[in-house]
Amino acid sequence: MRILHVAAGNLYGGVETFLATLARYRTRVPELESEFALCFDGRLATELRKESAVVHSLGNVRLRNPGSVLRANAKLVRILRKGRFDAVATHGEWPHALVGLTTKLCRTKLVEWVHGAPNSPHMLDHLAKQIHPDLFIVNSQHTAASLHNTLTTIPTRIIHYPVDPSSAHRRSRAEFRRDLGVSEATVVIAFAARFERWKGHDLLLRAARALLEHDSSDWCIWVCGGVQRPSEVAYLGELRKFVQDFGLSSRVHFLGARSDIPDVFAAADVFCQPNTGPEPFGIVFIEALYAGLPVVATRMGGAIEIVDDTCGLLVEPDADAVASALFSLVNDQDLRRRLSLGGPARARQLCDPEARIREIVSAIGA
Repeated sequence: MRILHVAAGNLYGGVETFLATLARYRTRVPELESEFALCFDGRLATELRKESAVVHSLGNVRLRNPGSVLRANAKLVRILRKGRFDAVATHGEWPHALVGLTTKLCRTKLVEWVHGAPNSPHMLDHLAKQIHPDLFIVNSQHTAASLHNTLTTIPTRIIHYPVDPSSAHRRSRAEFRRDLGVSEATVVIAFAARFERWKGHDLLLRAARALLEHDSSDWCIWVCGGVQRPSEVAYLGELRKFVQDFGLSSRVHFLGARSDIPDVFAAADVFCQPNTGPEPFGIVFIEALYAGLPVVATRMGGAIEIVDDTCGLLVEPDADAVASALFSLVNDQDLRRRLSLGGPARARQLCDPEARIREIVSAIGA
């Protein structure tokens, strides 16, 4: 089966990690041949090319520029005619609005891959909803429930992301900790996400403040992630000020954008992402589980479908509740060990790459 995946390509997060995984597994699951059409030549294009994937450029498209839209769709027609694809999969409402109609006019199966709840009133979302796909693929029960509030007649398949378990860390735990000046005795709590408010950075810091008031043991927090938008720059500034104002500078360390997350996770002891808004799925939770990190998450969105009592703790989105869960893990080595042992099996059960990719083939070919 040949699929052309259409994405914007200007940002990098969970969706882009998923697309890179499809490229990485193309030889292991030869039933699926994926090519990629992007509007921006950013990190996603770089990562796909590293995997020797075929990447087509649709040009730097701006929807407010009709000429760029027409040129992108003309390129798409040429790609479809030459490639003889079985389906086009759009990733996000922006790409769906851009190429959905042309795909249908070319009589190619249109799959809309829904990566989050389509509940924004933005004009683009309304435009995308007018172009009905032949199939929805969604990443979680949470996303499916949100989708069915608007469209119920189109076939829908829930398929968890394929997540690669084989990302090897390059540095040893001891070496990584030594480079950051952290002793082996320190319990390290890792967090990795884009600087969007609903990801829970501020809730984690408020929990750290509450934890510090009741627990003077040896722990610290590594916050991983880089800023990609002006709003994220401002948010990071607020977080840094909170850390400084409440005496957390020796406990909370901002590590910036990282290309070595496997190293970070191998050197950490706990993963905590206490979302204040629901995560549609949460690839980072799966990556943490593969690394054997007990996961602390808030009881909402995709986290409910991932974290169970074999691998982590689900709590209410409240600073004291998050602090209490972290206190338990910081001070109970046996609990950490038990949840650590359950993580990899849970991750494989949900997101084994070869099983999930074959599920994709089955869903689109039905």
